[in-house]
Amino acid sequence: MKIFLFSFFFLSSQSLLAEYDFDGIYRSQFLLPFKDFYREKCPKDLPITIELEIKKNKIKGEIYNTSLCDGYQDASITGEIDIYGNFIKTKFKHSSINGRREDAYKIEGNLSGELILKSKAKFLYRNQKFSLTKYKSEKNNETTLFKGKEDQKDLELKELKQKQLKDQKDLELKELKQKQLKDQKDLELKELKQKQLKDQKDLELKELKQKQLKDQKDLELKELKQKQLKNLRNKQETLKKSTNLMFN
Repeated sequence: MKIFLFSFFFLSSQSLLAEYDFDGIYRSQFLLPFKDFYREKCPKDLPITIELEIKKNKIKGEIYNTSLCDGYQDASITGEIDIYGNFIKTKFKHSSINGRREDAYKIEGNLSGELILKSKAKFLYRNQKFSLTKYKSEKNNETTLFKGKEDQKDLELKELKQKQLKDQKDLELKELKQKQLKDQKDLELKELKQKQLKDQKDLELKELKQKQLKDQKDLELKELKQKQLKNLRNKQETLKKSTNLMFN
């Protein structure tokens, strides 16, 4: 009788230990083919993360996608597994109306093996195979549960800030180059105007000198002609006087 009771309690305790042997936190990341061709910001494959906490065979967790395609496959998950790790019940509480109508509604399979994520809208999603990795036991968990999503948001925020900083630097560099180009063009235009002004002045000076030279020559020619005419008249007067003397 004592041996029987000992065996009964031993087997019962082993059963309880086996029942809660799956306790811990699990994660899976995979690409889910997505056939929404009407949303430009949505990728062809949604990067999906599933995080679950198993505690006394009860499931608590979430599913989310880390792309800019908001509202798709974003839900909290509750459910239950049996003592062998088989999913016997899952419930998805989606954050959007479309999610409740189209997105994941069930996980099938074994926690330690291959799982299948099923979605309602077959024209958008196919049944997706995936597996979970136990990355931290519940007993030793000293961090906040499902911190992955927060980390992802922090990473996206960091990347967004880096992109904004890069865009700002690119903009400043572009504006600097545009300013330098404008300054260069302004300088070239200024130098061109100065050259044109100099050339204009040089031309005017040349023309002035040419005019002055011409005027000088014209004046000298006029004076020469006047002098020649005067000499001619003087000669004619002298000749006339000589002729009158001869006849007298």
